[in-house]
Amino acid sequence: MRFWLRCLITLCSSLAFAQAPPAGLPLGFKLTLAGTPRQVSGLTWKTGRAELTVKSGVADRVMANGTCVGLYFTGAGSFRYVSTFQPDIKVFRYNGENSSTPMGVLNYKWEEKDGSLGAAMPVEDGLVLGAPESLLNGPAATDADLDKAFQEHAKRFRLDFQVGQLTAPYWHGKEELLAYASRNAPGKAAAVAELRSGKFALIYRLDEAWSKVEALDAIHVEFHNNEEYHHFQPLSFQPLGWKPGVPSDPRYILKDVDLKLTAEPTGMAALTAVETVVPFEAMRVLPLRLNSKLYRFGARLWEASPVRVTSVTDAAGRALAFHHGNNDLLVDLGRTASPDEVITLRVEIQGRLLFNPDNVDCFKFDIEPWFPLPEASGEYYTLRAEVRTPKAWVAVSGGETIKRSEEDGMNVMRVAFNRPVCNYALFIGKFVLTEEVFGKRRINVASYVSAGVQSKQIAKLANAFIDLYGEILAPFPYDEFVIVQDRDLGYGQAPPGMMILSDEAFEGKTDDFAKFFTHGLNQRIAHEVAHQYWGGLLKTPSAEEEWLDEAFAEYMSGEAMKFVRGKGDSAFDGVVGRWKVNAEFAAPLGPIPMANRIHLAKDRRHSALIRFALLYGKGPFLLQRIRERIGDKDFWRFMKSMQINFKDKFVTTDDVRMVLEAVTRQDFKPFFDKYYYGLALPPKGGQ
Repeated sequence: MRFWLRCLITLCSSLAFAQAPPAGLPLGFKLTLAGTPRQVSGLTWKTGRAELTVKSGVADRVMANGTCVGLYFTGAGSFRYVSTFQPDIKVFRYNGENSSTPMGVLNYKWEEKDGSLGAAMPVEDGLVLGAPESLLNGPAATDADLDKAFQEHAKRFRLDFQVGQLTAPYWHGKEELLAYASRNAPGKAAAVAELRSGKFALIYRLDEAWSKVEALDAIHVEFHNNEEYHHFQPLSFQPLGWKPGVPSDPRYILKDVDLKLTAEPTGMAALTAVETVVPFEAMRVLPLRLNSKLYRFGARLWEASPVRVTSVTDAAGRALAFHHGNNDLLVDLGRTASPDEVITLRVEIQGRLLFNPDNVDCFKFDIEPWFPLPEASGEYYTLRAEVRTPKAWVAVSGGETIKRSEEDGMNVMRVAFNRPVCNYALFIGKFVLTEEVFGKRRINVASYVSAGVQSKQIAKLANAFIDLYGEILAPFPYDEFVIVQDRDLGYGQAPPGMMILSDEAFEGKTDDFAKFFTHGLNQRIAHEVAHQYWGGLLKTPSAEEEWLDEAFAEYMSGEAMKFVRGKGDSAFDGVVGRWKVNAEFAAPLGPIPMANRIHLAKDRRHSALIRFALLYGKGPFLLQRIRERIGDKDFWRFMKSMQINFKDKFVTTDDVRMVLEAVTRQDFKPFFDKYYYGLALPPKGGQ
């Protein structure tokens, strides 16, 4: 059932319900002050599970294109937020208690009672979007000038890096959220409060209109080379009307993509994306994810290259109004599209898309939204891609190779996916291509070194795992598979039809540093091959369900170790032991579906370790306990049944539970409630 949350605001003894954003806001606008400040006292704003109180201060209307959309205030006040979502409570506490920055420490007052966790803190100023204009009825503050404070507020709440799609997939810029709600969801609450607590910046949002979440986040400030950088810091997350395991349905499906990318030697490139979408509900504005900037690691920490959308047209070639900002692309269809209507868009994009500040000839377009994409549960597209690069560079991606050629002095690659995929990735670089043939299967290895022997070994090992999984699970989905070298260390990824491995896999154990990352390379390759099943054939609808990718692929990689170097069960037992150690470390910190929300901007390495321990440790450890409980025969029936019943479909944790129950005739709800959604670890035997 959807949560319908009553929102109310009290300002200067006035009482009213919070209003939805005004209808018809433009897709792009700038927030400004009206310039008519008023005194406020006893201001109380309640919405969802949050309450803001300002004892005294000055406030002004906030305008968007001549329309009031909220208030900005300075004064003495307090803010209180409560999490009642059980999987979030432990994570909220952990994130909050570890969210200090060089700019200050957030002064929380924690309140625990009746299965909820609240946090209260003082505030000094804030932007509150969602307050009706009529509520600002105090006496005029004729001597007040809030313009400078408002400008400083905007600087304080800027973000220098894109918000991670896994860390906060619900995140939208406040302007984009208001515009979307105004056009697509009239009457639905869309409230945002940016609040300063000392030197700490808090962001509260209630979004019934778009992502259906209530959340509290912060901005982490750090310094590098005397420069100030602002990072996103999640604190608390509560879904509205859905839950991990049963995510909400997508608003539309992306059905087909035709990409054409032409690159210049300078790195400048033009990208055309022709996309076919089918909405599941009536909509006037189509929301897409598209990076506003490309961020790459360089000498000055992270550096950015802007991405510019130059035009959006429909199937008839008519220009459509659009707005691109904060990694969202909002397209006004010019009318209200009906459910199940087929919509075709052509999006033209330009920029220095081949961007690497370290001047390494390695340009990657991986699972980030480098071309227009829906939310994760809406990625279900066939694809064709044509990539033209200068002769010094070679393009590499998964998919069936239609043609490689040299045309007009440029290298050209044409590929296609004729089955639905998600997370399409592309690499461009000075690659050496090596092809290995195994029966009807072709494995192409793209490396930066003339490592013929190493490339052959990697291809041979990948093929062995492909054959193994074909016997255990289902036939491998692709006759053509690509392995590509990435200029990184300790890294692997598996977009459709493709495996990405970092340098040490290709260059051997050259020194102690490289040896550290090379340890466990066989299992890493087995893990990435397994992703063609878990995350490839079976698709994950949300970041909360990522264990269906990672834990299941990790489990298969552990099973594969039985067949490497003839070590048998002893190798598998060693892997299970590592899963158990990681599970014991991370289990008390939060449940598996919140693995991506345990995130400390001040210590991203520690955050990554916790995420790894939950998804790659506790997740496969739960699967092992299930196997012990039901036996090998039913366990592999269950694993095969998942592949058969959900081939080329989205799958959820509830689906996993139901298939287990169908195979075994046992009730697994208590198991998942206690060990997946909860913090406990199952004993041997999995009861």
